[in-house]
Amino acid sequence: MNKYHSLVLVLLIVLSSIPSYGQEDILPDLPDPVEPATPPSPSSPGIEIPEPPTGEDTVKYWHFGGNSSLTFAQVGLRNWIGGGQSSIALNTIQTLFLNYERERFMWNNNLELGFGLIRQGQGEERTGLRKSDDRLIFISKFSRRATGNWMFTGLLDFRTQMAAGYNYAMVDGQETRTMISDFLAPGFIITSLGWEYRRSQNFFVVLAPVTTKQTLVIHDRFAEEGRFGVDPGQNFRIEYGALFNARFKREIFENVTVDTRINLFGNYQNITSIDVNWEFLLLMKINEYLAASFSTHLLYDDDIDIPREDGTVGPATQLRTVLNIGLTYKFDRN
Repeated sequence: MNKYHSLVLVLLIVLSSIPSYGQEDILPDLPDPVEPATPPSPSSPGIEIPEPPTGEDTVKYWHFGGNSSLTFAQVGLRNWIGGGQSSIALNTIQTLFLNYERERFMWNNNLELGFGLIRQGQGEERTGLRKSDDRLIFISKFSRRATGNWMFTGLLDFRTQMAAGYNYAMVDGQETRTMISDFLAPGFIITSLGWEYRRSQNFFVVLAPVTTKQTLVIHDRFAEEGRFGVDPGQNFRIEYGALFNARFKREIFENVTVDTRINLFGNYQNITSIDVNWEFLLLMKINEYLAASFSTHLLYDDDIDIPREDGTVGPATQLRTVLNIGLTYKFDRN
C-alpha cells in the first residue's frame, strides 16, 4: 500500500469518528401550528352565550301619562210645544300624571284641568256664554315605605279656578251678573304629614295629624268683604288640623270603572266641623276614542257663606253633577 492509500484510510477513519449533525438538530423545536378556535354554536348542548350589552337602562323609574276628553252638546228647538230652551255646550277635561318609584320611595304628581261653557235660548232670549265647569287641581305626594303597605307620607293639595265666576239674575227684564269668585279667590293649599296605607295606585288611605289648610283670596273686594272665611281686609287665612284622604278605583264591569276620592279636614279649634270634598266618577268606555261619564262633586266648608235657595246666606252643601258623552284619548308612557 502506497502512502496515498494510507492517507485516504486515515481521513476516512477520522471523518467516521465525528458525530453527524442534521438540519433537525440545528434548528430548535417549533410548536405545532394552532388552528383558530371556532366559536360554539348557540345550539351546542350545555353552552350559554350571553347577549351583548345594549348600553340602555332597562329599569324605568318615571311613569308619565294622562287623559284628554272633549264633549259637545247641542239642542235646537223651534215651535216646540213641549217647551224648553235651545242650548250649546262645550266641555273639556285634561288630566296628567308624573310618577316616580324606586325601592322604598314613591313620588306621585297629578294635574287636572277642567273647563266648560254653555249658551241657552235663542233670539232676544239667548243668554251669553256662561261657565259650566272650571277647576285647576294639582296634587303632589311623596312617600317612603316603612313596613308592608304602610308608608310615611307628605302631601301637597292645591285647588282653584281659572276664570271669574258670576251669579246671574233678571232685573227689570234685563239679565245682570255679579262676580262671586275668581282665580285664587278662593284658592286652597293643603300641606300635611302623616301615614299612608297603600295597596296600589288605585286604593290608598292617608291619615295626617299634622295638616295646614291655607285659604287665599287675591281679590281686593272679596278680601275687604271677608269672603271665603278670611278676616275682612286680609288675603290669607291658615288653619291647623287633621286630614283624612282616600281613593278607590276599580273596574266593576268590562269597560265600566268607578273612581272616587274624598278629603276630610278638621280644624283643631273646632274639630266637630268637618270640611268635605268628595268626588265620584263613573266612566263607561264605548271604544278607543268614545266614552261616557257621570260625575258628582260635593263640597262643604263651614267657613264659607253661600246665598241659599231660601234667600238666606250661610254655610251650605255645594253639589255639581255632570253627564258627558264625547271624545277621549288616553296616553301612557313609561
